[in-house]
Amino acid sequence: MFKNLRRSTRENDYLPITVSAKNGNTGTVLTDPFPCHIINISTPGACLFMTRVMEGSFHIFHSIRENKDILLKLHMLLPPDNKRLTLTALPVWLDLFQENQHRGFKMGVEFTAAVTVAQMKEIHRSLKAQREERCRQFHL
Repeated sequence: MFKNLRRSTRENDYLPITVSAKNGNTGTVLTDPFPCHIINISTPGACLFMTRVMEGSFHIFHSIRENKDILLKLHMLLPPDNKRLTLTALPVWLDLFQENQHRGFKMGVEFTAAVTVAQMKEIHRSLKAQREERCRQFHL
């Protein structure tokens, strides 16, 4: 029997978002937005489903892991009123993913200290709206 060692409870979802890379020192945006979905989220981080991870020679996981100055920017519209919210995060792990008609990559991200407790509470509260409908799209 395995003991769950996670720091926080994860909530399944299938929220469409975009992710871009930005130099944290200069503010330079390094990539166009990558479309993806949050498939689960917790207070310390999230798991993203992505259909692509490359833009030219820039790899959304490896390029960031190799340069400590680059951050992920997660851009989302929170339901039900589509409030815009942007969070910063760092990639932690990347895996291939294939299940039924879904093929791509799952990437684990950890939110940075810039993400506040108030923002996380707002996200968790907002995601309750239409969660079941979004999750049915991904068979969660």
